[in-house]
Amino acid sequence: MNSNYPSNLRPVIATPPTGRAILFAAGALACALALPPAATAAEAAGTAKPQEDGSAWWMTPMNAEAAAMLKKLRESEISQMKVAGKFTLAVGGDVIQTVPIANLEDPSVQGVLKIIRGADVAFANSEANMTDYLTETGQVGVLTGPKEIAADLKAQGFDILQRSSNHSTTMGTDRMLKSNAALTEVGLPFAGSGRNLQEARAPAYAITPKGRVGLVSMFSYPALNYQQPFGMSSVSDSGAGQAATYQMGNRGGLPGVNPMRLFKTVLVPQEDLDALRRVATATAEGGRKTLADYKASSGAESTARPPNFDVDQDPKSPVVLNDVRYALGPRGGLSYRMYPDDEAQNMRSIRQAKEAADFVITSIHSHESPSAYQFDFMQQQPTDFLVKLAHEAIDNGADAFVGTGVHVLRGIEIYKGRPIFYGMMSYIYQITNTPIAYDRYRDNGLNPFTTEYTENELNWKGWPPLNVLNHPDPMNNESMESVVGQATYQDGKLTEVRIYPIDFGYGRPMSQKGTPRLSTGIPAQRILSRMQRISKVLGTNLTIQDNVGIIKVGADGKSQ
Repeated sequence: MNSNYPSNLRPVIATPPTGRAILFAAGALACALALPPAATAAEAAGTAKPQEDGSAWWMTPMNAEAAAMLKKLRESEISQMKVAGKFTLAVGGDVIQTVPIANLEDPSVQGVLKIIRGADVAFANSEANMTDYLTETGQVGVLTGPKEIAADLKAQGFDILQRSSNHSTTMGTDRMLKSNAALTEVGLPFAGSGRNLQEARAPAYAITPKGRVGLVSMFSYPALNYQQPFGMSSVSDSGAGQAATYQMGNRGGLPGVNPMRLFKTVLVPQEDLDALRRVATATAEGGRKTLADYKASSGAESTARPPNFDVDQDPKSPVVLNDVRYALGPRGGLSYRMYPDDEAQNMRSIRQAKEAADFVITSIHSHESPSAYQFDFMQQQPTDFLVKLAHEAIDNGADAFVGTGVHVLRGIEIYKGRPIFYGMMSYIYQITNTPIAYDRYRDNGLNPFTTEYTENELNWKGWPPLNVLNHPDPMNNESMESVVGQATYQDGKLTEVRIYPIDFGYGRPMSQKGTPRLSTGIPAQRILSRMQRISKVLGTNLTIQDNVGIIKVGADGKSQ
């Protein structure tokens, strides 16, 4: 198969052994390019009846009548759940994989894979990149697995993947595109990254026996400052430089991920906001004086005026100081607002997917926390923008919403009869076996050529129990625990969500850590009790039965 096809313009692939044919839909870029309908035979032959102005019917400008008709059609499409009969969706979190697992005989591993393979469609976020270890001339490191991982993900049973995260371009956009090509070669559709923003923002599609499944994937990050949301670098791990850009002919078109850029606001109590306003006001007055002195001494008529020269003196209004926005709220809180263009165009992609598919997944990789206190337990609840985004995605046609990114679990909400998985943590977390680069040795003050410490040992030093909480016992750290979700629909209505607890190798040797295994006993009950608690805050009732969490959904589309 020709791997040079754009990521969302691939031909139909032969039916794989699982009996599922997969399609990257030709024409998926239409959502970004607004292509007209295909010409009829009469039009192709040049015999179509022209309009009064001489143009064919599909070339006429949009008018009020056509707009009303399309709006009615859109509302009908996005409100439907189209798959008849029973339909199951399996959901995993971030995949950071360096060692294949599909053929492991371990019953606890096969128990996880049974859930993935048994679903009508299985989804996860392919966070780590892939390359050919033997032929790669660039650096191999920073969560880079061998290219064989693509075939292993297919063998595990996955049907469609997200490819947009903070690590997508860590090793450069070329590595990102090579990883995407590896998935294409094995017939795994993906969304969220591409050679330009048209590709990255376009839906991807998978064909299953139950119908066509669409996916729109994003990556969120705060803007560089409050006034300027754009980052133009093509290679960065900060988020801003990872955004793909639109291509117009030979202009623009940086490869990267589909961004959801954010404006961040720091919340402070009234006394702090008053103090910040005084500082901002004094700074503005100093700026005015500096400008006035310059004019007086030089005779210049400069009208330069930075935007923070005007400070709203309403004590309840926000304050912008040194490109950071502060607003009234609980100390330590963070609030986010989505960049309007990213918000609108991603909603458009979701509608495009809904109109072209029978079932739609929307996903985002998001590391934002609702709290400036970066404790794991403070990240268990979703941020304000994430709730808004999930609701808007469903209002625009998504049948399920999945969040990944923070390496802790977040709760589940049932919104209008659709499941929202706010934080699925990880599905595979093989970071101890990840190759490391020079900077890891440098950061530890070690000579890479003479140190006694192995790569795995240095990775273990960076494992969250030691690196984040300074806790020597990984059994007490939530980064070792996750879940796999399963949503069941009947005739287009969500009836149940099941949560299966997994862990990444309690008490196992380093070579086996990071592989998902079904949890039992105390770890399973701890994971499910946590999911029960953090989902209850979202209005979701989760019961625990035989090491499985169960959410029942009523005919009214609400958690029972």
